[in-house]
Amino acid sequence: MNSCSDAKPKEAVLEKAQARFADRIRQFFPIIVFGIGFVTAWMMRVFAVESVSSYTNLFVLFLATIATLLALNQRLPFQNMIAISVVIALFSGVMMLAASVLKVLVVPPIANEKFHHLPVWAAPLLWTIALVNARSIAKLFLHALRKKSNYGIALIALSSLLVATLNLHTEPAPKTFFVQLALAFAAFVATTPWFIDKKRIEQKPDFQPLLITILLMFW
Repeated sequence: MNSCSDAKPKEAVLEKAQARFADRIRQFFPIIVFGIGFVTAWMMRVFAVESVSSYTNLFVLFLATIATLLALNQRLPFQNMIAISVVIALFSGVMMLAASVLKVLVVPPIANEKFHHLPVWAAPLLWTIALVNARSIAKLFLHALRKKSNYGIALIALSSLLVATLNLHTEPAPKTFFVQLALAFAAFVATTPWFIDKKRIEQKPDFQPLLITILLMFW
């Protein structure tokens, strides 16, 4: 009798431990996927031939986009994530078209100079990564102020500032910075309705967007 009664609590503890481990894997799945892909791409760039390593920048960019959207989907419903992606893609396309017509230089936000020479069609991916992660990082910094009345304005302002600073190391001109700031602010105003979860569930700070951005900066 004692052996059976002892075995049941041990099985229950083991099941709880396995459930907690599975929850942790699901919680950090985006950064795990990106981390594995990042290391793989880094090894390809270092050890592979030039014809193969030349595609690693695009591979990392696609992987970062997927990880960013997966992390976003953990905090927002799937339909919100899709709507945000579509709005950002349309915003990026309209912006590039307007820049071409007006002959104004608009540089997509890039966390690393290696992404500076990517094809034009990669711009929506760069904007998606920058806007979504910048807003998440801003939420992380402003977590203690989330119940203040001016939290929404502060969130948009800080998010826009973070996006604008991404190009400072490659495009340090003040004009470029302020153009980027204005574009980011407009993009956040356009996407804010879909960034808000109507369920109003209190969520813990998410460090995954910050880790994704840091890895991209050191790529």
